[in-house]
Amino acid sequence: MNTERISGVYARALIEIGRSTGRLADLGEEMAVWHGTIRKSPEFRAFLASPRIPAAGKMQVISGVFGKGLSDTFMGFVGVVLEKRRGVLFHEIAKIFRRELDAILGRSAAVVRTAVPLQPGTAERLKKSIEEKLRVVIVLDEKLDPSVIGGLWVRVGDKVLDGTVITRLKGYRKLMAAGRIRSEVIYED
Repeated sequence: MNTERISGVYARALIEIGRSTGRLADLGEEMAVWHGTIRKSPEFRAFLASPRIPAAGKMQVISGVFGKGLSDTFMGFVGVVLEKRRGVLFHEIAKIFRRELDAILGRSAAVVRTAVPLQPGTAERLKKSIEEKLRVVIVLDEKLDPSVIGGLWVRVGDKVLDGTVITRLKGYRKLMAAGRIRSEVIYED
């Protein structure tokens, strides 16, 4: 059984718990906090994945770190994943959970890659523009990528908008190689 399939089982189980308890949105927020911590801390990921630390010890540390920030329901879910020695899957579980939750709530994730962080007003205008064009509620997932040089790259589902400087430069290079744009350099002695 592959890790994505196993992770999907856990993600869908948490969704079902959220539906049955009427706390799906709350669990979504808790998962966002949990996933944010996992993404930002390689040490925490290693701690969760370590087979040398027993699940009870991990839960004790997690309770101390998060305190009352995570509900008993979410902590119970974390405990089950750790007891089954699946701590290494938390990142994948969180991604699948978010994707499934977004589908249930009629939201779509828009991955936006830029060289520098978007200004809050710019991010909101971009979000609104995408929502109007695609007629869906958008959740922006901003990623910094210096290789884009400038402009932005957006993916919503299978649709991609590439307005990056690097892509434009590559396009010009192809046109020049095909002889459609001439490159002339004038030298003066």
